[in-house]
Amino acid sequence: MNVQLKLTRAHTVENRFSLWGSVPKHCAKAAVTLFLADTFELRKKIQQRTLGSPDNGDVFARARARTRRKLRGLVLSSKKIMRAKLSGGTPFNLRVAAFTVLLQFLPESTPEDAPAALEWAQSHGLRGNVRELNWLLSDLMFALDTLAVHWESFCESVWSAHTPLEALETLQLQQERPDSFQGYLQFLWQQCARFVLMRSPDHIKTFMDAGAFTLLYESLDGSGHQIALHADAVGTMCELWRWAQYEAHFPISRSRLARWQHDPVADENAFLALFEFEKLQLDVDKFRENLRKRFASRHLLPGDSAVYANITGKDPEPDAVMEKQSCPNLPGYLQKIASAWTFDQMLALPHIKDELFRAMADSGCRSKVGCDFSTRFYSPAGPPHAEETPRLQIPAVKRYMHAYTIVYKGEGITPPIPFASAFAAWARLVRDTRLKPYGVDFRRVYEAF
Repeated sequence: MNVQLKLTRAHTVENRFSLWGSVPKHCAKAAVTLFLADTFELRKKIQQRTLGSPDNGDVFARARARTRRKLRGLVLSSKKIMRAKLSGGTPFNLRVAAFTVLLQFLPESTPEDAPAALEWAQSHGLRGNVRELNWLLSDLMFALDTLAVHWESFCESVWSAHTPLEALETLQLQQERPDSFQGYLQFLWQQCARFVLMRSPDHIKTFMDAGAFTLLYESLDGSGHQIALHADAVGTMCELWRWAQYEAHFPISRSRLARWQHDPVADENAFLALFEFEKLQLDVDKFRENLRKRFASRHLLPGDSAVYANITGKDPEPDAVMEKQSCPNLPGYLQKIASAWTFDQMLALPHIKDELFRAMADSGCRSKVGCDFSTRFYSPAGPPHAEETPRLQIPAVKRYMHAYTIVYKGEGITPPIPFASAFAAWARLVRDTRLKPYGVDFRRVYEAF
């Protein structure tokens, strides 16, 4: 039987491939794989024609930009197909493969931009102890680790030092300015591209110095061993890129952001008054064990869960991810918090307090209205691991940057705020919109605010 798939091609400058519109469900993997293969061909054509026809530079620039947007959409997508493994010996999934192709379509930067980007990163605590130019692979991976470790503290400093609109502008300012957040990220991704695309044996021998992120393999002629960038290293780059782009460009309503006001002290007092009884849950072992798991999830770094899923092919359960990705002493520290700390001790650390309050909200909502809060109205930080059904008419609380925001009709409507304030704002929105989400009457909850 002769079967032909009539798939949209993307190997010409016109590139008529439409993201997901050109991906039939019955052969989605074939369609995405063909698109990625076509982009390789397109890149070669653009390079050849640019050299031969310099007058058509604008046409080729637009073709690169269109292809780059589609590749970005693929990498950012949470559709299940993007986690499908490619055939062959290299353990890449489609998302990481799309990222490696995207690196070849990044906007070009000049060497003169690097000092400004590094100086900006140095002044904001994101650079790490790396050299000025000609980074080694260890420099790049350390810089990526530094970005992940300091992500929340950096985001908190931006939102606390500026008005909400100014903070959003600081995070989203495009890479035309190298001395900016996006400018530094652009420098990082260019360094990723440098190592992913490195082909010169002399360069590989000189710059790929990090054994944990390289792979030795026997040369074809049997004369020795060669070095290649490990697939796990590319996966780490990919997931951190995805996290940073998703969080920095998360849709936020600027009009609502400009007029947002709240009283965190009053919100916390009202929250504690409503869920006063839930303090007693700290005497229940099961509650404390569930709280420990939430602490574990809260302490994972950006991209950790996705990297774990890429490497192992398993669902990212917090304890397993922490064992693979985090410091050895961290699980014991979290166990001590969950098993021995008092209520007042937990209130002393903002991120611990937020997870405690969310656990109290879950328990309290179950007892008052018969509905768990987090299961239906909470979204974890970063891009979703799996595709989710949009909840346009039902408000939800999402962990965003270093705190939480309210998501309503597909966009955030508050800056990052503590959980107690986010829950209070969520309850007021449910009251004001007269909603009974999922058929549940939350009157006993929102009347407290």
